[in-house]
Amino acid sequence: MRVSSLLTVVLVALSACSSEGRVNFSTGPGGDTTLPNNPAPVATVTIAPQTPSLGTGASVQLSATMRDASGAVLTNRDVTWNSTSAAVASVSSTGMVNALTAGSTNIRATSEGVTATMPLTVTTSSSGSVASITVSLGAASIGVGAAVQATATLRDAAGNVLTGRTVTWASSNTNAATVSSSGVVTGVAAGTAQITATNTVSGSANVTVTAPSGGAVPLVFASDFSTGMGNTQAAVTDASKPIHWNDWHPDADQLYVVSAAGLGFPAGINNVLRTRYMGYNSADVKTLSQWPEPVTGGSMYFRIYYRLDIPNSYGNLPSGGHHPIEPMPGACPFQWEYRIGTYTDGTMDWKVSLPTGDYVQRLNKFQTYRFEWAFKNRTSTGAYKFEIRVYDASGTQVASNSTFHRMNSTITLGQDNPDVPMGSDCIRSLTIGSNGPTGWETVGTTAADAFSYHSGVAMSPVGWIGAYVAGEHP
Repeated sequence: MRVSSLLTVVLVALSACSSEGRVNFSTGPGGDTTLPNNPAPVATVTIAPQTPSLGTGASVQLSATMRDASGAVLTNRDVTWNSTSAAVASVSSTGMVNALTAGSTNIRATSEGVTATMPLTVTTSSSGSVASITVSLGAASIGVGAAVQATATLRDAAGNVLTGRTVTWASSNTNAATVSSSGVVTGVAAGTAQITATNTVSGSANVTVTAPSGGAVPLVFASDFSTGMGNTQAAVTDASKPIHWNDWHPDADQLYVVSAAGLGFPAGINNVLRTRYMGYNSADVKTLSQWPEPVTGGSMYFRIYYRLDIPNSYGNLPSGGHHPIEPMPGACPFQWEYRIGTYTDGTMDWKVSLPTGDYVQRLNKFQTYRFEWAFKNRTSTGAYKFEIRVYDASGTQVASNSTFHRMNSTITLGQDNPDVPMGSDCIRSLTIGSNGPTGWETVGTTAADAFSYHSGVAMSPVGWIGAYVAGEHP
């Protein structure tokens, strides 16, 4: 009887474990039994986009969003779809609805016993003019570097969903979020943007982009020359962060790390790399192939603080070329070159050279500026869209694609919006300094007064880097 009683207890326990309220145990190291986490249960289910009608033969992709009792979105939950009248409209296991014949049905999405219902009327026609567009986003808030799909639902005057129509997508603030031709919205930097779909008429939805924790964009490379001052290899390469120092015509004073004090650099930047224009050519510091090439759809963002100090008394000097993306001179012609000319009135031209020409922005000398540029949305053939932004020392934006003008023209870089081809070695390289601006060697007297300064250099594949943050090193 004692054996029989024990067997009964074991069978009852096994039966309880097989019920729907069962608790699964796992055995950890050493045979320890651990309980799993207890995820929050589904409290509500919603269906989007709400589609009250479809014409026969039309289809629409639906999605279900699950939330817990506090309203937080739940992920990785199973959803079951069904139609109460499958002869009127069918629905797949992924939420794709196909309108079959005129009539009414209910489309239902069920997760963990909680069901959302969307009434649907199927009409006999899906033709007609577009009267309205509704834009829905998979999420109204995304992080920097994250992406979400935008969906446009087109309806005629009677409210019927129209299919087989194309829309043009646009973002009201590409500094915060971009949108692809297929409606993929990508967070660029903290801020808000209105995502609009247009086909005769327009519809839109707002997206909020939140900054990563800590307020900084993840970096793949950064250098503020904080290792020490002087012209040693360790100093000018910032403890070997850039892996190559290219000095065309060696001169002990061409590259030198000095204090940033009094030069207008951000308070967190203590040292700067000084380039002296002395002799036939100057020198530069390079980083070579230190990060992956962006994948199709990917981008690379750059930032550098720059200051030009060439006395006005030297007169008007030609625009010397700098090649910030070249692994070696001449390797990446016109994929991006910037040129700086200096004038007796205390100004300088900052020229961006791209395949479509030179684009010019007039700035002041003897001031520190934050330059940010990006090669964005790589195509399958390795072409990018180029964007540049310039800020003064106070953080006020003073230039952008809409203010850089093509040489001898009123056409802006933003209007041209060229495709810029980029080789793999070019997008993976960065040059700091100068490769020797023609004509500037005449200013290199024995006086130490013809310099440019660089610091706060950073790169990110995620989004605009923004103002320098002290100690930001990947």
